[in-house]
Amino acid sequence: MKETNTYLKYINVPVELLYNDELSLADLKVFAMVDICDGPKHCFASNQFIGTNLKLNEATVSRSISKLIKLNYVKLVRKQTHKASRIISIDQNYKDLYQNLIMDQYKCVDDFRNRYDEKYKVNDEMVKGSMTKWSSTDDEMVKRNTIDNNIVEELSKDNTSVSDETPDETPSYPPGKRVNLPIQQESPISSKRKEIPVPKVTQDISEIISIWNNCGATTHKLPQEGKSPTKAYASMVKTIRSLLRGTFFNGNSLFPEYHARIFSKKEIIHAIMNFSLAATNGSYQPYENSKAYLRKLSFAGFIYNDHGRKVNKYDYSKFILYFEKEPELIKTPATKLTDKFPMHKNALAYLYSKEILGINTETPDLTEYDDQCFVKASILLNEFFVKHGRNYDMSRFNSPYTQAEALFEAIKTTVFGDRILKPMNFTYESLFKTTFPAFLNKGEDNSIL
Repeated sequence: MKETNTYLKYINVPVELLYNDELSLADLKVFAMVDICDGPKHCFASNQFIGTNLKLNEATVSRSISKLIKLNYVKLVRKQTHKASRIISIDQNYKDLYQNLIMDQYKCVDDFRNRYDEKYKVNDEMVKGSMTKWSSTDDEMVKRNTIDNNIVEELSKDNTSVSDETPDETPSYPPGKRVNLPIQQESPISSKRKEIPVPKVTQDISEIISIWNNCGATTHKLPQEGKSPTKAYASMVKTIRSLLRGTFFNGNSLFPEYHARIFSKKEIIHAIMNFSLAATNGSYQPYENSKAYLRKLSFAGFIYNDHGRKVNKYDYSKFILYFEKEPELIKTPATKLTDKFPMHKNALAYLYSKEILGINTETPDLTEYDDQCFVKASILLNEFFVKHGRNYDMSRFNSPYTQAEALFEAIKTTVFGDRILKPMNFTYESLFKTTFPAFLNKGEDNSIL
């Protein structure tokens, strides 16, 4: 079949694509073109044909189609061979798959329409009446001019509809003529770099960012007041929001079990803290040469990274790896820590044995590894109160037991679902940088400790 250029009056973009931040304008245009060409025998259009009609090069069209197939908007019916052309079609299941994506957007659209109608009060019948005065053979621009003139004339008659919105110094325009408003010129300096809008950050997103910036990996600078945020920070907020909404892994063929999976704040923090232990603690896998790679990862690379050579699916997402699995202990024996603060260690071990294991004994029988975890935790706990104790009411934490009890309660807030608290959870350095201080500050405000 010979392909020819197609005259397009408009294209249709469903909201399931319009509100997906992963799709570019080119992706939306390619989807609309595939939708137009899709018929009973599906779409046979080549990349060259689609690119010619949309003014896109073939490489861009190829990337867009691959992305649309990956995200389950388009399905591949038949691969291209030297004897047969490629066949693709719209995957109608995308509406159900991305239903959660558009639920939050409907109210915003309705509010916009109400504000627009109240402000301009454009009469639809007036516009339709103007269009019926012209035959189909008349020039389209003349038709458009008449509609615009009538709208301007209608607005000029009804001064009360815009008087509250328009300043007194705004010039009035004569009815019946096209209005060409002056375009405000941007300075050459400001036009070189497009400012990134400051994203809205909830309390949950802010806590997750704080945990990440203290986990030992690549930190992301927080936006300063009056300045545009970095691209990395804006991308981080966007990624966390999509994890909390359950849209990040939609259409990902490597992790189909996480399609529409909503991650809670505790689950994301749990994965980050496991990752922190693997990246910074020499007692846990991987070995040091691989730890350097982990510490260089950005937040986006931690969640999903498709660059470089991959061996298994967990190489693509360290987030999924450490969400599903605890970091493993290196088999070679590490240097044994000296028990400098036995009262702190014994208090932590007692609370763990009583609350988690259900064994009420002052001298619990621990493995050598668990004992070393509590030894390290006692060192970190003592160092914390030595450095930061002046910031809190120490009359409430005047003994090793009350200090250990506060730490134990803080750790319990990070455990979710059916996951069991383990001794190694007490050794996270990020615990003492973010979670524990936040818990103590909350206790100061609410007097719950």
